[in-house]
Amino acid sequence: NTGVGTTSVVFMVEQMIAYILKLIAAAGPGTLISVRQAPPDAYNRELQSELAASVWASGCKSWYFTNSGRITTLYPRNAAAFRRQLRKVRLENFELSEARRSDQAA
Repeated sequence: NTGVGTTSVVFMVEQMIAYILKLIAAAGPGTLISVRQAPPDAYNRELQSELAASVWASGCKSWYFTNSGRITTLYPRNAAAFRRQLRKVRLENFELSEARRSDQAA
């Protein structure tokens, strides 16, 4: 859900890369990072709710819909909102654990 009509997808990708780099720095060296399931589930419900009220879901048939009827390509807000959304890393949305060296016994 990162396609927008207000800017290039390159901008959106740059914002995601910057977020990932901030996340890696915040987690620290030697840390494994996994996404907790609840935050993306809640976020996707929020996006789908916003998209359901958009012109994209007004009854037209388009390639934006999956076979299940979800819109998974479009972002319902603008690029500035996406940038603000990714400004702060919320470590509570991730499972952080110490990486084990590959030469250590399992």
